[in-house]
Amino acid sequence: GSRWLSRQFGAGQVPPSGTMVRLATALATALRIGTLAQAQLGAEEAFGAFKTKFRRAYGSGEEARRFAAFSANFHVVQAENARGHAYTLGLNAFADMTPEEFASTHMGLLSGGREVRGRRLQAGVHAGGNRSLPARVDWRATGAVQAVRHQGHCGSCWAFSAIAALEGAWQIHTGENVSLSEQQLVDCAWPNFGCGSGRPEQAFRYFIDDPSFAFEPSAHPACTRASYHYRADNGKCAEAAGAAAIFRGGVVGIVRVVSGSTEALMDAVAQQPVSVTVDASTWALYAGGVFQCSAPEASLNHAVALVGYGEDDGAAYWLIRNSWGTGWGEAGYMRLLRTGDGLGNCGVTLEASYPLVDSSASPKPVRPPRKRAPATRFYGAPPCHDDEQQVPGLDPVMGASFTGSVCTPQSWPNCPPPPEGANWLPVPFGTQTPHKGCALACRDDSQCPLGAACESFNFCSYPRKSVPATRYYAAPPCHDDESVAPAVAPFGTWDRRRGEVCAMRITPTQRSCPAPPEGTGWIVRPVLDALSLASPPICMVICTRDVHCPAGARCEYEDSLRHRNSWSVHEGVCTYPAGNASEPTLAPVGGRRMAAGQALFLV
Repeated sequence: GSRWLSRQFGAGQVPPSGTMVRLATALATALRIGTLAQAQLGAEEAFGAFKTKFRRAYGSGEEARRFAAFSANFHVVQAENARGHAYTLGLNAFADMTPEEFASTHMGLLSGGREVRGRRLQAGVHAGGNRSLPARVDWRATGAVQAVRHQGHCGSCWAFSAIAALEGAWQIHTGENVSLSEQQLVDCAWPNFGCGSGRPEQAFRYFIDDPSFAFEPSAHPACTRASYHYRADNGKCAEAAGAAAIFRGGVVGIVRVVSGSTEALMDAVAQQPVSVTVDASTWALYAGGVFQCSAPEASLNHAVALVGYGEDDGAAYWLIRNSWGTGWGEAGYMRLLRTGDGLGNCGVTLEASYPLVDSSASPKPVRPPRKRAPATRFYGAPPCHDDEQQVPGLDPVMGASFTGSVCTPQSWPNCPPPPEGANWLPVPFGTQTPHKGCALACRDDSQCPLGAACESFNFCSYPRKSVPATRYYAAPPCHDDESVAPAVAPFGTWDRRRGEVCAMRITPTQRSCPAPPEGTGWIVRPVLDALSLASPPICMVICTRDVHCPAGARCEYEDSLRHRNSWSVHEGVCTYPAGNASEPTLAPVGGRRMAAGQALFLV
């Protein structure tokens, strides 16, 4: 399995310019063809070793796709390592993912500005320049940096970056090593969006008391990681059940580092670990050394923690703690080339901040929750008024997912205020009619109207009952105008799913999907068979959770590839359990069964 490592894959011979002869051209072409064939053989051997090392087992349909991604990464590693950089790339656990797939599941910086709600949150700007700086800083040596962690397939880098900076600040100022919960921020820290995206400064804000922020003025304790385990998924806020490591009032402000200043950032890092945002588009295969981004500009898409800086063989670097596990980089760390003022390598100097802590914080009584009031005119449960729209479950444009139903005012973007004394926060969502309106943002049920619940995507909705399918979208046996279809996710995944469903095809006489029963809230859309795009579309119920499906059905989707937007919502289709859905046999009653493994795509 090591023979491929010793092979040299050159870039081929460059044909001579000017008066090159045909013989030289033919020879150069033959050499290039031979090199490519040898490289392809090397990729196949490497893929076999990769599958063994990382215990990969693919379905027949996925094997080819994963090899294509791996082969592309294999050639990138070979070519870049041959250039003699001060760093090396390697075939790590991410080598069977495309760059787009990796970015959609392992980053998660919320795009947009750095605005932080509230007047008391920003405690100052760190400019530096008032002291001599040490030549080398490494906060790992003092115990201010916890072990490297893995964010998994969840866009929660912002939470890991903020927690690393907060853990470091607390250890430096108190001498206490605390391991804090990233999941608490994923579940509770609005206006971040959990595994969808977020920003470190908004995570710091969650722990700070700020009466000017009417929606949520109270500071929150920082829970221990042991009491609030990381799940790499969105969930309902369970802070009340966690054990506090830093009590309310322990975080008192946010300090921003002057943007674009290497000296100011070095001065801040010499004081404590710092949260930074970066362009990590080319980081996935980093294996070691002092890395340098090749792009002249930076598109910030990831958040990490700066835990030191230093110099290696004349190359100045930043020491970065990432959140992709210890199998990535140098045991989970990266040394990033430290350049002069301005953009900074990979944009590392553009957005940096750290929290201020107060070691005198002690347990404080929790403010009693306000009495929950029922919704009367707006934000109530269906049936809705004429100037409202029922949002039944999934909004495909916004990407928000509701377990229940709610009446959303159509006065977008000017949302009706809540009743006097209610701590509701109306926010506009969506950009296109009819998929826009106003909803109530929340952290937990106490911030919703009486009878409503706070969803894991931070909106209030009212529970609804599951209704069985009768004529359409039901389990086999099917009617004559339907087909039995094995289900896959509609956004470009390749694996077949475990279930099946009766699906009607769009035809010249049947130009739209049958409407779901009134009050069910099912989202019905046509999907295409990706292996036979000329075939008519098939009507199916789209979902993100089982509660969006008919009774007895479940929502199935490919977890490793998400529909990418600021909310990172999974979209799948509703299917029913089948004993052997992959066998291409005929449906028991009427219709036809699609070939196993066929993919479905939205029309």
